[in-house]
Amino acid sequence: MKKYFLPSSIKELRVRYWYEGVRRQLGEVSAFGLEKRFDRKLSDQDDSKLGSTKKWPRYKNGRRVPQSKLVTAVEADVPGSSKELGSVLWPVLLEDEISLRKAPRYIDQLEPDLRRAMANWRRAEATGTRNLLWYSQGRTLVGAGSLDALAALVLIWEIYRHQARDDGMRTAAELIYRCMLVVGDTFKARGLLAEFFGVLNAKVFSRTTWENGRCILDAEMFAQGVDRLNHAVTTVRDEGKLQSQKAIDRVKKSLIYGRKGYDCLFGLGIPIVPDWRVGPPTRGQQQNGMLKLLQWLWGWTHLTNKTVGTFPFDDLWQDLEADIEVESGFW
Repeated sequence: MKKYFLPSSIKELRVRYWYEGVRRQLGEVSAFGLEKRFDRKLSDQDDSKLGSTKKWPRYKNGRRVPQSKLVTAVEADVPGSSKELGSVLWPVLLEDEISLRKAPRYIDQLEPDLRRAMANWRRAEATGTRNLLWYSQGRTLVGAGSLDALAALVLIWEIYRHQARDDGMRTAAELIYRCMLVVGDTFKARGLLAEFFGVLNAKVFSRTTWENGRCILDAEMFAQGVDRLNHAVTTVRDEGKLQSQKAIDRVKKSLIYGRKGYDCLFGLGIPIVPDWRVGPPTRGQQQNGMLKLLQWLWGWTHLTNKTVGTFPFDDLWQDLEADIEVESGFW
């Protein structure tokens, strides 16, 4: 089996994510400012950089992993920073072969609610319960909106890949993308949204076999998706004033699962363009592929135009359907 080579990008993203979170929380402008704050020898000096260890610029670039003593010191000033640096997401991303036998070492590091969701998923797998990942555990993990929740979904994807289950990989990849949209705000705020997508694209999306088509996601589309989801949250009126990140994440989950309308359900899914690589498609394959593309286009266009659609009978649906019929010669 072809080996997976992307460790440096993952390691760099991990440290840069930590560094930028610390810098923003403390209001520091430069790496030297952070070094002065946490180095007693420099803290009493003026702005001269003489005596600087040059470690913090390397943290900024993701080229050096901070030692536990420094991580502990930073945690005292920036609570939660050590949890971000030590999230199980990073070792899961670095692993290339994760079987059910190896999974517990990572599951045990998850938060209690996420561990329960994973236990339920494993029981469902053992009993052959269909679609439970999408409708039950998946919603729990996506709605959690955390690095650990994303780690759990990537872990599930890796297990399906180890088992050569293309259908499971596709379902897990869809959930991974939706979880990425929920947690994307923190990466965007730290200027790491493109790098975040690049790592997950290389790890998951580019390695998933898409039924009757190919994935056309890219970093720009992902960034637009994060913005469109945030705008959709501001248009929700029946939830009252959202005063916590947990409440915002709850509404985001409702939106991307279609509980507030189908625009986000379809438009914030993974766009798959029909691509018939093995012989001509059957009539069913053609219809299925074009329908999924039409649904995504309908949702994405409404989100882009900031309009509210009425699936599937509004004018936009009819216009897109006519365009696809002309372009494909089939409908």
